[in-house]
Amino acid sequence: MLSGIIFFRGNERGPDASTNSVTRNADITLGKVLPEVYNRFSEGAAKVTKKDVETVIIAEGVEGLPKAVDDLKLIDDQGKAQTYAVDTDPLREVLDKIEERAAYGQPSTGASLSNHFANEPFGWELDVTRLLAVCLIKAGKAEVTIKGSVIGNSKVAEAKKDLMNNNIFRSASFRPRESSDTMTPEEKVKFTDRFQQVFGKQPPSILTPEDMHFSLCVELKKHEPDILEVRDITAQYGLPAMETIRAGGDLIREILVSQPVSALKVFTESYRQVKETITLSTAIQRRLDEPSLQFILEAKEVLSNLAKQLKEEKPEDEDLLTKINSLSVCLSDYDMHDKLPDLKQFARAVKQEWEELFEKLANERVDAYSKAIVDLTALDGWGELNSEVRDELKGPLSDRVVKPEPKACH
Repeated sequence: MLSGIIFFRGNERGPDASTNSVTRNADITLGKVLPEVYNRFSEGAAKVTKKDVETVIIAEGVEGLPKAVDDLKLIDDQGKAQTYAVDTDPLREVLDKIEERAAYGQPSTGASLSNHFANEPFGWELDVTRLLAVCLIKAGKAEVTIKGSVIGNSKVAEAKKDLMNNNIFRSASFRPRESSDTMTPEEKVKFTDRFQQVFGKQPPSILTPEDMHFSLCVELKKHEPDILEVRDITAQYGLPAMETIRAGGDLIREILVSQPVSALKVFTESYRQVKETITLSTAIQRRLDEPSLQFILEAKEVLSNLAKQLKEEKPEDEDLLTKINSLSVCLSDYDMHDKLPDLKQFARAVKQEWEELFEKLANERVDAYSKAIVDLTALDGWGELNSEVRDELKGPLSDRVVKPEPKACH
């Protein structure tokens, strides 16, 4: 391996002649090229522990914060009082991303933020991104929605357990925090446009935020019962759309219970998610009746049980593996409810393959044990044994001559 040549972006990068260790050579080469791939890694290059993040969450100010905060240059001490450095990177970069998605009507989930900053050109660890998001909340520049509750800087300490849970953090929604209690004419125009896009009509009145919020709640409450029902269905049957429906339902509940101005701004920023949730829940409810849902469970059983057995028996059968992969893709498809004919086709094809294989193996078993009985009874001295001994010897073989019935996925 060390006699070869390593190229990166057209340039020779190794191996290094100073060592005969493959591991050491890999470290040396990666040390040269990774800074070119992740050329902004240095902005988040700090050792951040969960304890560091917890300390920042519960801190009452910016004094005595962990070393990681200093390493990342998250404190601005140029003014009269120390504050979070929200106008410089890396905090500015994270806030820009949150604001960018909000401008397109989409909140930034913890998952979207952590995935974005884990990729090039950043390469930041999850806890680095989590710390930066927490600092933005503490600085009053962002707020997060967790389990339907909006959390700002005054309540962030109460949410420590949820923010530190990886699954909950990844499903949380982050938005820019607006401090104004009024709406400008431009914001009212934008709300009207978003309302039209989601509900297909103009709001009855935009004279006051209270009027606008009332109109919004009337429309959302028409859909909320169906969304809650579909949320339960997707959870019960493990449908791919489960997380989308859950997050969208939490967002709608937040809009319904929040104060008018806050609710209107959340809707304006997240209208695409609201529309997607309503459209998706309506489609699922219309297309997935009880027989269809039961078939989905059967298809899952075919994939998890029968397909597994088939791959063990016929690992080189490309046609079979294609059928199994098609079934797997269909079951994980976000729009599975629109592809029931394909799902049924793939599931039945895999099940038929299993039934044919079962039939073949069952016949081979019957033949093998039948032959074993013939061979046994042809042995010298068989006829000299009494019937009780003969039955005892032949009994286990006779039991297996009976052709078994398939027991999986009837």
